[in-house]
Amino acid sequence: MKDPNMQIIDRKPWLSYYTTKLKYIYSLEDDIANNLVKTYGQRSFDVAEMALKNPGYMDRIVEGQPFIVGEIFYSMENEMAVKVSDLVMRRFKVRLLDIKKSKTL
Repeated sequence: MKDPNMQIIDRKPWLSYYTTKLKYIYSLEDDIANNLVKTYGQRSFDVAEMALKNPGYMDRIVEGQPFIVGEIFYSMENEMAVKVSDLVMRRFKVRLLDIKKSKTL
């Protein structure tokens, strides 16, 4: 039986720490910073740094979704991704999230 006075401890304190740090350093919106940290962990700073240095890389791939253009280039340079379409459908799952918007990609 659960103790009603027991407090739940955040099992991933690094998630909120990195998300807050990314938002502060790179002026990212909450959902984008959170997605970068969940997807890349500590490497999220590398993705954000690359995006900051290249015009347009901070833009969202699809409006309303937390994925940015810089993730595509980071993945192609550092994760052996070959096709943009594979990234969009597999990594970002944009096609599953919004079929109408993904057809414009």
